[in-house]
Amino acid sequence: MCRIPISRFYPDRGVFDAFGQQLLPEAAAAVAARNDDAVKCWSAGCASGEEPNTLAMVWRFCIAQGWPTLGFAMIGTDADDILIERAKAACYDRSSLKDLSPQLVEQGLHPVRPAVLPQGGISGRRPV
Repeated sequence: MCRIPISRFYPDRGVFDAFGQQLLPEAAAAVAARNDDAVKCWSAGCASGEEPNTLAMVWRFCIAQGWPTLGFAMIGTDADDILIERAKAACYDRSSLKDLSPQLVEQGLHPVRPAVLPQGGISGRRPV
């Protein structure tokens, strides 16, 4: 198995822009159309959790206001138990922020020198 343990917030602008501008809004519309209560996502190979937390921030700060009755559920899995423990701790080095917009850094992260933590229960101490 080939594993890539490198993880950061907003790692591929084109992919995450597509999630925010097209895929998550389409998923929200589909979920609402079938009267379900939440958009549910799975991050396979989530490493230490930056990517699933990016999706959670995109949902919370860019999509959710258009779908106030819908929740957002995220599960992250990885083959490396050490990385899963890092994801559960949700404490990230500032170097993992280099691709995250200043707006999402300001809205979604809480500085804890020298690291940052997701704000508002985006991750916390539960599965990412």
